[in-house]
Amino acid sequence: MKRPFSIAIALTLACSSVAKADSDGYFCVGKDYIAYQFGLAAPSVALHRLTIVRFDSRGFGYPRVVELPQFQVHGMVCADDMVRVASFEAIHTVRLDSMSRPVGPIESEPLAIRGKLPSEFAGQRNLAGGSKPVSSLKPERLTLGKTANGHVLMLEISPKKSKAVCVTDLTTRLIQVSARGTTLKSLPVFTGIGHRACGEE
Repeated sequence: MKRPFSIAIALTLACSSVAKADSDGYFCVGKDYIAYQFGLAAPSVALHRLTIVRFDSRGFGYPRVVELPQFQVHGMVCADDMVRVASFEAIHTVRLDSMSRPVGPIESEPLAIRGKLPSEFAGQRNLAGGSKPVSSLKPERLTLGKTANGHVLMLEISPKKSKAVCVTDLTTRLIQVSARGTTLKSLPVFTGIGHRACGEE
C-alpha cells in the first residue's frame, strides 16, 4: 500500500545549500540531474532533505529541495522520471517532470521483507562522511556532463587531514571547469568531517 507524503519544495541559492556536520550524504545521478540527501538527525536538530540539481548545456540549475519523512537512508536510485530513496522498511519515491523538477506527493511502498532492498540499490555512493576520500585522502571528481562551450560539469570531493586524530575534513562541491582545468563556477554541497580507521594515520 502506498502512503503519500506532502512535498515541500524550495529553490535554494548556491550560497545557502551547504550541509553541515552529522549528515549522511547518499547520492545518485540521473540523465540530466544529480540528487543527494542529508538529515539523519531528528527533526528538532535537522530536517531530512533530498536536493535535486539539474544540469544541461548551460550548466547547473538551482537546487530544488524536497522534505522527506524522517528515516535512516540505506540507498538511492536515480531514474529518468523519479528518485527512489530506501529506508529499512520502505522505498520512498519522488516523481520528476520533464525538467527533472519534483512533482506530486512522495510515495511510500513498504518492503516485502524489512531490510532487504531490491538489487538495483547495490553499490551506493556517498559524497560526505561515507565517501572514499575520507580514507584515501585523495580528491575525487565525477564527471556529470558538458556545457555547449565545452566546459565540464563535475562533482568534486576534496579531503584534508584534520588536526584531530582519525578525522578527515571534507568539502564537496558541484563545479564547472574550463577546458584548461580552471574552476569557473562552484555550488557548495557539503562541508564537514569523516572518520577513518586510526590504523590509516
